[in-house]
Amino acid sequence: MKYFLFIAIWFQSGYALSGINWAIQPEGNSVEFTAIGKPGFLEINGTGAVASGTIVEEVGKVSGTIEVLLSPLKTGLELRDKHMKEKYLDVAKFPKAVFVLDPVLPLGTGFAFTGKLTVKADTVAVSGKAKINTIRPNEQEVTAEFSIPVFELKSVGVPSYMGITVADKITVKIKFKAVSK
Repeated sequence: MKYFLFIAIWFQSGYALSGINWAIQPEGNSVEFTAIGKPGFLEINGTGAVASGTIVEEVGKVSGTIEVLLSPLKTGLELRDKHMKEKYLDVAKFPKAVFVLDPVLPLGTGFAFTGKLTVKADTVAVSGKAKINTIRPNEQEVTAEFSIPVFELKSVGVPSYMGITVADKITVKIKFKAVSK
C-alpha cells in the first residue's frame, strides 16, 4: 500500500513522465555568482550570464546539460570584469561553462543534486539544492544553488588583485524556465 501511495503521489507531481525533453528558455533566466574576498570585507557579485540547454526526464529521473555563456558576466567594476574575462576565464577561448546534471529523482519541489561543472579546462564535482515550480503542465521554473571549489579550478587560478584574493568557494545561483519540447 505504501508503494502504491508513493507511485500515485509521484505521478500527480508531474515528474514521473518519461522521455520528456525540457528546453531552457533564454529569456528571463539568470545566472549569478557571489565570491567573498580575503580578507573577508569584500563581496563580489556577478550577474548577467545567460543559460541554455536541455533537461531530460526519463523513468522519473532528470538529467541534462546546462551551458552558461560567460562573456555577459559583470561585477560592477570594468577593470575587475576585464581581469575576470581575460586573465582568469579566458572567455575568448572558453566562452561557456558547462554543467552536466547527474541523474536525480526530484522528489517533491525541492531536492539535492550532483553533477560536473567544466570551467575553462577544468571539470569539478559540485552538489547543491534545486527547486522546481510548475507554472503550466509544459512549463517549469527551476532555481538552483551550488558552490564551486575555487582551488580545484587549476586552469582558472585563484583570482587576486592588489593583495585581495577570492575565498575558497564561489556560490552560484541559477534561475530559468524550461518548456517541454
